[in-house]
Amino acid sequence: MSPDLILVISLLILTVAIFGQCLFGFGSGLIAIPTLGLLIGLKDAVTLSLIVQMVSVIFLIRIYDHIDWKLVLPVIWGLIPGTLLGVYLLTILDEAWIRWALTVFIIGYLIRDFFFKDKNFPFLRHQWSGFGVGSIGGIIQGLIGTGGPPLVIYLNEISLKPDAFRAALLLWLCVVNVVRLVISMNTVLFSPQVIQTSLFAIPLLLLAMWAANHVRKKLNEKLYARAIQFILVGSVVGLMMK
Repeated sequence: MSPDLILVISLLILTVAIFGQCLFGFGSGLIAIPTLGLLIGLKDAVTLSLIVQMVSVIFLIRIYDHIDWKLVLPVIWGLIPGTLLGVYLLTILDEAWIRWALTVFIIGYLIRDFFFKDKNFPFLRHQWSGFGVGSIGGIIQGLIGTGGPPLVIYLNEISLKPDAFRAALLLWLCVVNVVRLVISMNTVLFSPQVIQTSLFAIPLLLLAMWAANHVRKKLNEKLYARAIQFILVGSVVGLMMK
């Protein structure tokens, strides 16, 4: 495959990834990393996904007022040490085991969501249960760059409105990725290919963010819940591909 074609396909993948990120609050890593990894290698794919997630933080400006700080802060306190631990564990563990564990976890939740809808987990509604969820999400994000599903499951369980849902997820992923970026500053992250793709991607990413902002206004809560389920199913496929 020619370099120009790889660049075009990479840009399309990144555009779709940030569209999903801004529409639902998460999913860019689950979309971008498995597919880009097949084209440019996992290391560059993870770096580009990190850039996309950081760019999507701009979207927080529009929905900042929807952040529930009592909800998000306990999760942040778990995310920071969890991410540090995840990045460390990446150097000593086989990440394939973590991916399969996450896959089983998501499948279990989807089975519960489809067939045992009335069964609830009251402990997840306790404010400080967020610390545990944040720790798990941070560890997974540090390990494989896709720590969104545990956070999505947590928010889905406490039935937040869509705007508050997106705002919380975008803020959490911003915190996680800032930590990852700081830790990785002493490594060679930005290859020439990553830099070139990032520069070409910026206008497309901004356009995708604008489109997502308009599309989200047409989503009702029932459709939004179904979309979350669809993304979780997609995340299982993506994790298996990796």
